[in-house]
Amino acid sequence: LVSAFTGRKKLLEIYMTAIDQKLRLFSFGDGMLII
Repeated sequence: LVSAFTGRKKLLEIYMTAIDQKLRLFSFGDGMLII
């Protein structure tokens, strides 16, 4: 669902940034922020 708004390339960039910053987004299921 999130990739429908951002596109696959941007979504992967966001996930990689979150993983690099040690955010635990996988521990809590899917999360989405719409600005």
